[in-house]
Amino acid sequence: MALAAAVQLGSQVDHHWKFKDEVHADKISVEGFNWHIIPVSDKEQVRTNIVGRMYASTQEKVVKQYSRCITTIARFDYPERWSTVMSNDIPQALQSQNEKGIYTGLLALFSLVKKYEYEMEEDRDPLFEIVGQSFPILGSLIDQCLQNTSNETALKILYLICKVFYTSNQLVITPKLTEPGALDPWMTFFKTLLDMKVPEELCSFNEDKDVIQARDK
Repeated sequence: MALAAAVQLGSQVDHHWKFKDEVHADKISVEGFNWHIIPVSDKEQVRTNIVGRMYASTQEKVVKQYSRCITTIARFDYPERWSTVMSNDIPQALQSQNEKGIYTGLLALFSLVKKYEYEMEEDRDPLFEIVGQSFPILGSLIDQCLQNTSNETALKILYLICKVFYTSNQLVITPKLTEPGALDPWMTFFKTLLDMKVPEELCSFNEDKDVIQARDK
């Protein structure tokens, strides 16, 4: 039931979130597309609760639907109509001192920065602000997780941090990281990861697609 509801939400967000009103929908829709307008109050409800619902969910497939929704909603609403996702929701989760909360916050952060993954520099100012606000928190999380690498959740958190860093910087290095010494702790972090011993079960050659997909996660 929860998965069906999440899939339905994802479909609504994918296909109908972009419409502002009937005139706008008629103007940008393909002829024959059966659009509808999501009420402003409903959109506000989704924006207010989606990170919390992601935290509450125990189903990975449901969480993935919420993550995809965050990226799509952000494309149309961040930061003008959804500033609270970075002023409240994500920082609160990242600093929750709770593994599930931290992981949820990172997943929401990754979903948010994906909006800017391929944007040119002139359109990346909101991303630079996100990086300036969140990366100091990520640095603290890295220090904590590197002391507990036997914990699978800690490793997942480190992996997500790497994805956030890469997505935020793959086209243009954020200005904050061009300051003297700003990249040094990140390079130390990446070297530490590269020097970590790879589990033996991941070292053997395997052509099974399911095994390869599981390893990629």
